Amino acid sequence: FSGAAYWSGLSVIPILLLGYLFLGIYYNLTVWFKLTDKTYFGTIIAVGGAVVTIVLNYLLIPIAGYMGSSIATLLCYFLMAASCYVIGQKYYPIPYKILAGLAYILGTTIIVYLVNAIVIDNQVIATAFHLVVIIIYLLIIYLVERKNLRQHVG
Repeated sequence: FSGAAYWSGLSVIPILLLGYLFLGIYYNLTVWFKLTDKTYFGTIIAVGGAVVTIVLNYLLIPIAGYMGSSIATLLCYFLMAASCYVIGQKYYPIPYKILAGLAYILGTTIIVYLVNAIVIDNQVIATAFHLVVIIIYLLIIYLVERKNLRQHVG
């Protein structure tokens, strides 16, 4: 785990993780087409995702290399999740808290990029700093969501 190739490749990890988060959201949203026996929408969305991935890889890899491919992956999974949600609300409406979920994703993404912009050479101090940021963020989420948490727990 050393060398320039290793460290230069780390920049794609947050983008890919965000992409896989949207893939997980997509999987959770697919419940509607299974419940309504409209599983052909899964095929349509998957083929659309494949087309988006191929086109974006074709366009972005020559410009940005493997970073372009990770961006293509993120956009593909985001579009798959968004299309599954939009179509699903037509056939089997589920009252998801979309704005709150997107706000948490956006907030987390911003915090990750801001915190990673701060360079701390001492590993112990860097780890402590990141831990404090995570604890503060979790505390903020708890304060915002405590009313909902209490309703579901007791």
